[in-house]
Amino acid sequence: MKKSKNSYNFSDMIKNCHYIPWSGKDNPNGWIEPTTFCQLKCPGCYRGLDKAGAVSAHLDLDELKKQIDKFVEIRNVETISIAGGEPLLYPDLEGLILYIKSCGLKSRIFTNGIALNELFLKKLKKWGANEIIIHIDKFQTRNGVKANSEGEVNLERASYCNIFRKVGGVNLGFIQPFSKNNLSDVSEVLRFCKNNDDVISVIVFTLYSDVNWEKSLKFNINTDISVSDVMREVKENFEYEPCSYLGSTIDKSDPTWLFSISVSLSGSHIGFFDGKFSKYIEDRYYNKNKKYLITRIGNHIPIFYLVKYIRFKCVRNILKNYILFLVKNPLKIKDGTYLQWFLILRGPKLDVNGERDLCSGCPDPMFYNGKLVPSCILDEVKMGRKYKFKDWKNE
Repeated sequence: MKKSKNSYNFSDMIKNCHYIPWSGKDNPNGWIEPTTFCQLKCPGCYRGLDKAGAVSAHLDLDELKKQIDKFVEIRNVETISIAGGEPLLYPDLEGLILYIKSCGLKSRIFTNGIALNELFLKKLKKWGANEIIIHIDKFQTRNGVKANSEGEVNLERASYCNIFRKVGGVNLGFIQPFSKNNLSDVSEVLRFCKNNDDVISVIVFTLYSDVNWEKSLKFNINTDISVSDVMREVKENFEYEPCSYLGSTIDKSDPTWLFSISVSLSGSHIGFFDGKFSKYIEDRYYNKNKKYLITRIGNHIPIFYLVKYIRFKCVRNILKNYILFLVKNPLKIKDGTYLQWFLILRGPKLDVNGERDLCSGCPDPMFYNGKLVPSCILDEVKMGRKYKFKDWKNE
């Protein structure tokens, strides 16, 4: 990994990215929350489970099936994201995953990982789970213990990596929230994930926002942070090039989801997908499957697969770096090449006119009282708060 402290122009980098054409009516992701039970009270929980008086409940499986059917009908989804609460506590999880699989869809589970062990992972694999993204950070109190540093947290992340290596066949990802308070941890978390790129497929950095937060909590966690802040911190220590993004409903040039796809060999970075190649891959998948891609099965990519796309500049650069690496490390020729998706995601902001800038096309809405509501502002809607925001469904 190359360390670069050169300045960069955020706007110019975004201009070279592919703008993702997801919309409310043609979107790869459906979001369901089968339970609001959770073992943790993470600071800033977007579902408010860290607050006194939070009520927990399981949703009926038949209701979830109806939601999935509706996502297929009106959203053309490819993947169902299962969140919560803690979805591994849902008593009908097997039936839920099996139903998603029977619909020809992929399933992605967002979990704190506390209930996840080798046996449970084997069950999830058998049922048909495709991807598991684990939220673990030093602000959590897990099993009565709170970590002192991200270095300690990485030891626990490493235990999950070992389990997924042993079981195989299920994507592993980690999701990490950031504020100004812990922005300096970006490099340590990302370095761990890159050093385990043979098993970690997805890295998600989310930015704390002020959605449904009390003033006392906002005082303790500085939410004044941008995608550009995180990108700058990343580029201070790593090679990094984004390839695609979603804008906001207020300003489409302002990234709310910013993707990067890197290629590595033996833990060494050898290149990135650029905007042109990313668009080509997405268009090719859509033309073949009539759906947009959000979940790729597995992260191994044979180098010969890329050779046929040598007309793309970024692919030529990857192949060149691959050869140069093997010249210096010929014994590594048997090692595999891997893809790793890195997403920087920011929550909605409130502008001076009282308007929420949601993600264009909103990949994560969920059903509430029969209507789709962006999951990030669901609790605000439940409390009856009225905000102006543009119609994300038609973008």
